[in-house]
Amino acid sequence: MNRFRSAAAAVLLAALVPRPLAGQTPSVDTSNASVLIDQGLTHSQVMPNLQYLSDVIGPRLTGSSAARAANDWTMARFKQYGLEAHLEQWNFGGTWTRGPMWMRLTAPRVHDVVAASWACGTTTARR
Repeated sequence: MNRFRSAAAAVLLAALVPRPLAGQTPSVDTSNASVLIDQGLTHSQVMPNLQYLSDVIGPRLTGSSAARAANDWTMARFKQYGLEAHLEQWNFGGTWTRGPMWMRLTAPRVHDVVAASWACGTTTARR
């Protein structure tokens, strides 16, 4: 009798386990995966774009002319790719430049120090 109850409980438990409906069964269409992989491996523009932004335009402080040049270049590139692109108005409150900086140790001996300044806003330049 215990075997019968155990078997009946197992069947009842199996019947109560939720099963996905037909619409909930996940399916993945991989028929065009090779096309996507080919595009990424043989036609990618990631490295040329990164090289141009890094080596030609260079560092881009917020509000700087280099930042504007990078924005304009990127928008033009998107349009070449057939995308609709435009720049949004964005006010930061000023432009930024790297100001001059000099450092010299005076003790225990005099020694020039190689340094780089923080970016300074044109309205509140730090000295």
